[in-house]
Parts: sequence; C-alpha cells; structure tokens
Amino acid sequence: MNTNPGDLEITDLRITREANGDLNLQQSVGCGEYHAVLVSPTHMRAILHHFGLVPITTDPTAARTIARLERRLRLVRDEVELLDSWLHAESSADRINLEEMVKCRGILVLLDEFIRDFEPETVSPATHTPDTPGKAAQASKKAAAEANPAQLPLE
Repeated sequence: MNTNPGDLEITDLRITREANGDLNLQQSVGCGEYHAVLVSPTHMRAILHHFGLVPITTDPTAARTIARLERRLRLVRDEVELLDSWLHAESSADRINLEEMVKCRGILVLLDEFIRDFEPETVSPATHTPDTPGKAAQASKKAAAEANPAQLPLE
C-alpha cells in the first residue's frame, strides 16, 4: 500500500522517491522480502532513452533544435546518396575518377553514423555487424591487425 502520494506500487514492484530525488525500485522476491535498487533520475532518463521509451530531452527548444538538425542531416544524406548514384552511373565516362566515388561513399558512411545517434540503440555495439562492404573490410582489417600473428590463417 502506498505510504506517500508520489509512490507507485505495481504487482511485485514498489517505486518510491527518496528525499534526494533518487528512485528506490523494490521488487518482491516472495515472503514479504524485497530486492532494492536506487537509481538517480539522470540514469533513469538515460535508460529510458536508450530503450526508446522517452525522448532525449523534454526542453521544447532543445527538442526543436535536435529535430531540425536531424531533418537537415537526413536531407544532406539523401542528396549525397543521389550524387553517389550519379557517380556510379557515370563511372564509365572519363570524367569520373575513382577517388571522387570513394570520397562520396565515405561521406555517406559518416552521415549514416551521425544519423544513427538520433535513433535508440537496438543492438549492443559488441554484437553489431558491419552493414556495408566498406565497413566490413575495415572491420576485417582492424581484426587482423589486432590478432595474434600465430593465429592468422595462411593463404
């Protein structure tokens, strides 16, 4: 039963706010015993944002600025993707060189990375697999550089 009007009690879970603002989460383990965890409001917001349950900010000005920057980054990414497609379509012409195509692809990878910051993480970085051939090759080279030479396969 709630002892404080700000407390919340859900089946087998009791949430109370401490005097310093921390949240005390208590989960019933049976027989009237509880396991408890104290979580600061800052950490709770980070957890909720990580799982996509709340926006990164509740400040309306900051939220508008973030939305505007995200929209602009996505627009730039779309335009660079059109340029990349055109470069690949015209690559047989003598006017287009490989360096320009590589630079354009590199910019696309950077923009994808910046845009990824706006989306909640769904895969832990440890289990993330590269999603483009360039990233896969880069990850492969990095892994080979970090590997013990005695463990590398002979080709």
